[in-house]
Order: sequence, then C-alpha cells, then structure tokens
Amino acid sequence: MLQAKFFNEYSPNQSSLYSKVLGNSSIIKRFAIAKKLKVHQGCVNTIVWNPSGEYILSGSDDLKLVITNPFNRRVAARIPSGHRRNIFQAKFLPENGNRKIVSCSLDGSVAFTQVEFPSLYGKCLFNCHKKTAYQIQVTPGDPNTFMTSSEDGTIRLFDIREQESCTEVDCDKHILLDCKSGVHAMAVDPVRSYYFAAAISNDSIIRVFDRRMMKDVNNDVNNTSVRQYKLPSKANVTRRMQTTCLVYDRYGGKLLANTTPKNILELDCWSDKVVAFENLSLADKSACESEQNSSAEPHNPRVRFAGDWTDTGPSAMPGNESSEDRVLSRSERMFRDMSEVLTNVLRNRAERVANESENDEFDLESNASQSDQEDVVPCTTSPANREENCPSMHQSNIYNGHRNQRTAIKQCAYWGEDLVVAGSDCGHIFFWNRNTRQLIHVAEGDKRVVNCVQPHPYHAVLATSGIAYDVKVWEPVASDFDEEKHSNYMTEVLSRNQKMLEEAEDVVTLPARFVVPLIALLSRRERAGSGNADE
Repeated sequence: MLQAKFFNEYSPNQSSLYSKVLGNSSIIKRFAIAKKLKVHQGCVNTIVWNPSGEYILSGSDDLKLVITNPFNRRVAARIPSGHRRNIFQAKFLPENGNRKIVSCSLDGSVAFTQVEFPSLYGKCLFNCHKKTAYQIQVTPGDPNTFMTSSEDGTIRLFDIREQESCTEVDCDKHILLDCKSGVHAMAVDPVRSYYFAAAISNDSIIRVFDRRMMKDVNNDVNNTSVRQYKLPSKANVTRRMQTTCLVYDRYGGKLLANTTPKNILELDCWSDKVVAFENLSLADKSACESEQNSSAEPHNPRVRFAGDWTDTGPSAMPGNESSEDRVLSRSERMFRDMSEVLTNVLRNRAERVANESENDEFDLESNASQSDQEDVVPCTTSPANREENCPSMHQSNIYNGHRNQRTAIKQCAYWGEDLVVAGSDCGHIFFWNRNTRQLIHVAEGDKRVVNCVQPHPYHAVLATSGIAYDVKVWEPVASDFDEEKHSNYMTEVLSRNQKMLEEAEDVVTLPARFVVPLIALLSRRERAGSGNADE
C-alpha cells in the first residue's frame, strides 16, 4: 500500500504518464465498459477504491458490503452490514490494510466493520443519528476517526479507540457540529485535514470549517466557519438549490460541488481574488443568469410519484416528445396515467382560481410554511452577524449539461489534473475538460441514473454505479470512434436534458401513499369505459 501511494503521489514518471493519458481527449472518447461486476442484488449506492487501487468496496440496497478485485472479478469479502435500510456510503479507514470499514445508511445507522472478524459483522453499530445518514468522511493518515453527516442536521465525529458501537437513546456525545438542518454533502481537505467543507440544506450555503476552532461537542455553525459560498437561486422559485457531492482537488485549494438541478461548480477556497461577472466566460455568464432569472410566464404544475423513474435513463424524452424505438412497460404506463390524472386536476384548479380573480396570483413562495421560512439563515449585512465577517469562496468554473434532480447521492470527481466527471439522471457519464470547461465525452452508464463515479487512484480506469445492480469498470478499450456521430449524439443529449430540466421546474413529487388510491380510481374508470374528468 505504501509503495502504491509513493508511486501515485511522488513518482514523476507515473504522474506524467497518467496526466498525458487523461489529458488526451481522443483517449477519453474511447472509454467504454470493460467489465460489469454483478456482486449485488440491489441498487449500488456507493463505491470506492482502496488506496492501492486493487479492490473496490461497494454498498447496496441489498444491505451488503462487498470487496471485489475488479481486474480478476474475485470477491474478497461479502459482508452483511447490519443496516436496516439502503446503504448510502461506505469507506475504508486509512492505514488499516483494507481491514476496517465504516458505512452509513438511510435508517441513520453507522456501522463499523472489521473484515477479519466475521462473527462481528453487523454488530458494531452507532445508532446516534435520528434521521438518514448521508455521508462518511475519513481523515487522510488517521486510522481511528471518521465523521458522518445526516438529515438530522448533525455532523458527528467518532473515534473507534473510545468505542466501537453506541446504542444510547438520544445520544449527543459524538456531535461535532449541529447545523440545525440536513447536511447532504461533506468533504475533508486532503492537505490540511483540520479543514472540512459541508453543504447545509436550509440556506443553500457551502461552508468550510476549521476543527481547530471547535470544542469537543455542539459547536456553532457561524462561529466555526472560515469560508462560505451562497448557491445562486432563481428569483421566483422557492425550491432551494442543494448540493449532493463535495470533493476537494488533491492540493486542497479547489472544491467541486455537484448542485441541483444542473451545475457543477468549482470553488476557489482560499483566493481573495474576486472574479467580476464581466470577466466570466460567456458560458459561465449564461449559467449564472439562468439560475438567477426566471421567466415571467406562468407554468402549469405537473405531478410525479415517488418511484416513478420514467424521466430518467438514456431513452427518457421530454413530455412533448416520444421515442419511436421505446415501448413503455406496464408500470411506466401506470405512472404516466396516474400523473396525467392529477396533473389535469391541478391545472383545472389553477385555471378556476385565475378566473375568479385576475389580481390573485398562484404564489408558491407565499404559501411556503412559516416554519420552513424561520429555519432559513439569511446572509445579512449586519456587522453583528458572524457570517458578514466570513470570507467568501469564489466560483472559478461551471460545468453543465447533465441533470441532477432525482437522487440525493449523485457524485462528481476530479480525475487527474485535467478532467471533471459526473453521473446524471439521463443515465450518462459526463467528461469535461477541467480548465476549458468543454464537454469532451458523454457515455451511457446506466438504464436509469448514474450516481457514483470513482476514478482509479493512479490508472486510467473508472468505476461507476447507479440504479442498476452492478458496478461498471471503464477503460479506453473502444476500437473505433466516429467523431461526427458522437458529436451529434452529445448535442441530442444536451438538448434533451435542457428541455427536461425546464419541465421539471413545475413538477411536484407526491409520496407513495397516493399510488394505491389512484390505481383504484384508474381501475374503476377503465371498467366503466369512461371516467369523470373532475373526479
């Protein structure tokens, strides 16, 4: 492991060759699926390479952790995690020879697994989080501690030297930071590990914290943040932008943020140089303006049910288009019909309200719950507010073209010095040139959604996963490449994604409990031969 780490970080020959391969767009365009690792029976929500790049650790909705050698396809360990709901993230603890794993899940539990002791599998659980635990972050060179973030608003710090499990009810002794709102993404600076970044959902601010300024527990968000970045938002839309992934570059100076619904932002963490709007590229100006300005045209509300994935995958089309070569499955037709029923109801209601009073507007923002508004931490200009004195991070690059709306765990990653990669709701993997922001390559990676993208530590190999029940390993193995055909395909994918992003602005997602009553309604209408449009 130390030898691999040495060659990865310090060998000029290897580093130069690695950079040349990843910096060559013609090689990137030849990346294709070389292997599929069918080691799970559910969606694969997390993958990570071990430090030497010999193994992949994966976690799934099947509640299993699997360590696989992707090059010979051999499974080194298959571990029942002890989690009761979907595994969201798993990582090796550093400097432990791949023998210790930590993982977190939808049920809020955090598991500590020692690979060498099967009798303890699933028994060392921390049940401290009250809601979904989204992410785990380990500290480079530290084999004993790790941090977790959760929907309950806490970032917790665990030390396995103190205890390897915790069943205490309403436990608060591991709380490093209480953010008062869900923390969906987190990252540790690989160079100065006392810094870590976190994205807090209620105010759409990405903050960098300094652990040296923190007490043991229950630190204040404002008093310990040293940098911040406020995500842009549209003027007439109350749905806040969220961050699903944060990742530092290898030097710790830049921070990549995968934000909803469509932009990946590169933030300069420590530069005091402000990039004026007039000095941004045309592409970056357009991206900024599209987030801050919204059309005055009224939109028709549309309904989508939880569990309806018909708007995802390479064959998904905008609502006003249809794919001639795609046949909808029975479940897809059912979701489509149910959505149409409720969409018509909402539209008819909106029209009646508009006709009753021309002065009354359907204002979603004014109908937002009072409690939701009270939770917002505003960026004020008051000198008494600690946030006013907190320097801002500056946006240096924007990468777009993909969609990030349907899942809360969609990743992005730096790959070498010249590439940025990410998954998408359209089922593709996107490859951008980091410096020019040019989209280089788009490749189909899943029939629904690509969530995870994990570059190999020092080889030109990429691992990805998503809604499918496998882990895909990508290498530059494609024998031929039609530049013109691929360029046309990328244009089509980008155009389709843009249309579907615009449609999704008016979509309301309803929980699954509405599905059964509507199935009964549609069944009655089908038996009657015709239904009451107002029912």
